[in-house]
Amino acid sequence: MLLEKDLERTTLPAVQPGTQAVRQSIQRTLVLAVGDLAESAVAALQTEAIQQDGAVPPALAWVTLNLDQGPKSWEEAIRAKLLEISRLDNRSQLSRLGFELGRLDEVSLWITADLTMPANTPKDGAHSIPDGAWLVELATLCAELTAQTLNVTPAVAGLLLYDNSPGARKALEALDQRLQETECFNHGCYLLNILNQDSLALPDRATLAKKAGLLLYLLTATALQDIEDLGGFPPARQPRYASLGVHLIQWEPERLQAVLARERARDGLQSFLAEPQPEAITPLRARLESGLRRLGLAPILLMDVLVPEELRADWPYPGAPLPWNLADFPAQIRGRGEEWAKTLERYQAEGKLRVDRLFREKGPALDKVVQEAVSDKQEAGDGTPGMTANYLAESRIGWAAVRATITDWMIGLDEKAAAYEESLSSLRKAAQEAESKLTELIARFPAPSLLLVPKLMTRPWRWIPLYRLYQEIDSAGRRLWLLQAAVRENHLARWTAEIALALLEQLQARVEEREESLQAWRQALVKTQQALSAGEQAEPVDEIWKDSDFQARLTSRLESPNQGGHLALPYSPWEAPPPPEEMAAHLIDLTTRQFDFLSEMEVLEALGKRLIWLEERAEWLRAGLEMACPLWQVDPTRLDDFGRGEWREAEAFLRPESFSQADEEAWPGTERITQYNDRGRTDRLALVRVQSGVPLSALL
Repeated sequence: MLLEKDLERTTLPAVQPGTQAVRQSIQRTLVLAVGDLAESAVAALQTEAIQQDGAVPPALAWVTLNLDQGPKSWEEAIRAKLLEISRLDNRSQLSRLGFELGRLDEVSLWITADLTMPANTPKDGAHSIPDGAWLVELATLCAELTAQTLNVTPAVAGLLLYDNSPGARKALEALDQRLQETECFNHGCYLLNILNQDSLALPDRATLAKKAGLLLYLLTATALQDIEDLGGFPPARQPRYASLGVHLIQWEPERLQAVLARERARDGLQSFLAEPQPEAITPLRARLESGLRRLGLAPILLMDVLVPEELRADWPYPGAPLPWNLADFPAQIRGRGEEWAKTLERYQAEGKLRVDRLFREKGPALDKVVQEAVSDKQEAGDGTPGMTANYLAESRIGWAAVRATITDWMIGLDEKAAAYEESLSSLRKAAQEAESKLTELIARFPAPSLLLVPKLMTRPWRWIPLYRLYQEIDSAGRRLWLLQAAVRENHLARWTAEIALALLEQLQARVEEREESLQAWRQALVKTQQALSAGEQAEPVDEIWKDSDFQARLTSRLESPNQGGHLALPYSPWEAPPPPEEMAAHLIDLTTRQFDFLSEMEVLEALGKRLIWLEERAEWLRAGLEMACPLWQVDPTRLDDFGRGEWREAEAFLRPESFSQADEEAWPGTERITQYNDRGRTDRLALVRVQSGVPLSALL
């Protein structure tokens, strides 16, 4: 590792913080790829170069070359690409994409080569190119074709990908030997190794290719193209090389949105499956009982409602008839009871219709009672109709409480009906005995005749006994009348209890249907939860955004009702549940829309929510610069005094144009780094470190 005193830190020209760039200057650039790693790097470059509308800046092009074909076959492809990036109408498209064409007197050529591929020679037939020399010949050919085709100065740079294998080292040494004799890379030669300056390795060759593609894009289509000159060759000296390292923070709200939406959907389903808190159940049941009583379903109220007015009428005792009519007195009392019984039979025949009519009235009202008792509205916090977790959970408890209450009432009514039946049997027996007593007393009263009045008139001592007998008959009639009334009352109460019981049985069946529907929803939600877990896949989210505290801070915004914090299913609990896959898709769509605010956030805002404290931000910057360690290995002991003087190192910070002085203060350490505006991009930050001026002899 180089000591601080051995390094000369170069400060590159940069924009002032907060400077707004109208368009990003871009130079005509052609990237040539040779070898598998180079082709992968160009593929990564193409991915990076695609703009938001899917277009690639027309000033940027690339071509893959095959060493087996030789230089002559390369000319046509290179010439065609040079003309493609130099078309006049490219300017309008570049302007639309936010670019402007710069450095018209120069074309940038990047030769990206894979030095890890086996040694090879082109099958041209005319001559043989020594190992490593093909790269020099390719650079020379590109420069000549550019000058001939476009009459401009070619700015040729090399980007060589290698590892510590003997073959790669041999190819690099062969190239270095040829570069002693020519300056074909007049804009520098960059080396990217799978090992960095700290002797830490990239995960694999694919990662090296992606890093190379990213660096190619940053060095050709952003303000970082200004740091190219660091890799130039000092005059009259042996070749010098450069290397870079990059650490990119990419804010991709769509990917994070997908992750958070799936997690919120899964957590939301768990809340749907959870039982309500015990402290919520007692007031819920109290509200239900009050509602049921208001509805008139309590047995005492229901029985009162069920008694027809015609049967409810009070019949006053008429008193004993005149003595000459006493013989018909028992029949008169019995007739009134038979008349009432016929009326009751008529109502009993209509009993089923009466129950059905009451059920049609009370059934929907019962739904309303339960819905009003449930504390949570059947909608999301933003007013979107739907079924909330609280509503579903409390509905399950509510309907269970209704079923328990109705069951208790039914048991009570059944017991009352049995008690009325037992009492009715006793009353009927007493009434029969009272009627026999009345008949016996009437039989003792003299039968009416034409001679009875004269006889009684001449025998006044019989008046008092007959008067007393008449009073006994009246008392016996009153007793029979009252017993008959009690029979009617008990008969009516028993019938009313049976009717109320029939109504409650129908309502109980409705309650059971509701409970079965809620249970079906519970089972469907369990299957939906399984479908969500089964459909889960690893989202390519940057590691920095996976922090649970950061994600919790984002999700906390949804607790506000105006953000739609309450998750609601867009269904009715009384409909058949849709298939689990369909419900999972609905949930993900719903929760995804809840996180739409992420797309409005810029990378600095998001990173600021991830890193709250200034100490955290300073540590992030330090760690980011470590991650951007240049991809090569230099042994400082192999540098002589002159070489140490030519050694250069620089750090660059690519950030949004809106980055201000206040942002510098909020992100300590950035003021010490050369800053560059990222044209029109608010979704990324890049830290780049460059080292240059190193001879091959100093490389490990």
